[in-house]
Amino acid sequence: MKSVLLILLIICVLPVTKAEKTKFFLTWKITAQDKNSEDKLSLFCDAFEGEFNNTIADKFPCATATSYQNIVAVLSHEREKQLLGVGDDNTLADLAGAMGAHYLVSLKMTQAGQTVFMNAVCMQMSNAKMLVNVIQQSPLDEGAFEGVKTLAQKFFDELLKYEICPYKGTIKVEVKSDLSVDEKKEYPIFCNEQDKQYKLHYKAEKHSDNFWTFEKMTRVYARTFVDYTISEETEKEIEDGCYQCPSGKTRRYYHETNSVKGKIDEASSESEIYGVKVNDSRIYIVFNDDGTYTMKIEATSNQADITETRYKYAESWCDNSNKPPETIKNKTDIPFTYIFGPYKGTARDESLKLSNEKKEETDPVSGEKITYIISYDLARE
Repeated sequence: MKSVLLILLIICVLPVTKAEKTKFFLTWKITAQDKNSEDKLSLFCDAFEGEFNNTIADKFPCATATSYQNIVAVLSHEREKQLLGVGDDNTLADLAGAMGAHYLVSLKMTQAGQTVFMNAVCMQMSNAKMLVNVIQQSPLDEGAFEGVKTLAQKFFDELLKYEICPYKGTIKVEVKSDLSVDEKKEYPIFCNEQDKQYKLHYKAEKHSDNFWTFEKMTRVYARTFVDYTISEETEKEIEDGCYQCPSGKTRRYYHETNSVKGKIDEASSESEIYGVKVNDSRIYIVFNDDGTYTMKIEATSNQADITETRYKYAESWCDNSNKPPETIKNKTDIPFTYIFGPYKGTARDESLKLSNEKKEETDPVSGEKITYIISYDLARE
């Protein structure tokens, strides 16, 4: 209990001045039936810690690993040095930093007769998400050391499916949308004891260019630049031989045009990191069991003025309109959410690259054609 209080005291009073690194904190629990077996299980835990530390250093260059047992041991030595007046502030800062772990690894060794059951779990501290949960069974003898190696291998096979060390670099996405419509409808109608016609002619030309550039800075956050332009022209012409007026049905001619133009060149910055406003963009890389990965991008622009010009003309007994075109400005933002992939690659790769992959989609309802072009060059930290 005193050791725990001392650790908490260190965290409260010592600032961590070193560069922030991804931290793993390993702790273990032993359940044994006697002292001799407890000593054996302790050796197996030590062996796992060795495998754990070596693999962290080899596979995750951005990370550090510390165990509770190491902290208690170093604290004991550090307390002796403090009493002698030769304490090392850097060592204490390292201990404080270790307790602010990003990932908690829990190892359990449980004796059941002459068998030891091993269980290793990794939790992501930011959201309490379990990333890894593996088990291994071995005899309670020297053969258990091989079981420890197998457990560690299973553990890291699962952990390497996640972006522990962030991939940083540039991602460029170009999105183009095009819609061209020219529809005519005509059919007979009947009113006032006469055969009439209903005619509709609708035309639309819509185009937008959407350029996003992301500078991926951490596992999910990205600095964002956007350049969005939109141009839409629509026209509707209706001739209705049986238009309903208050006094009865009559002929009505209606003509409407609508023009939308605008440009947006700023990304939204409502989120905060350490009290600083940052872009509302998130990039998630997910590694799959089959040696592939997907990349999900979530972003949105700032609100900006989009100019819309409307013109309406109507001619009938009860509905006549010939006003000048009306121009209004609407505040609009542009969201962007898309999942790219899957692409070949794993979290073991030092870099992830793609050059000008083109993907086309067509909206089954509107017929709008959307083209995506993505490129990226990311290097693992």
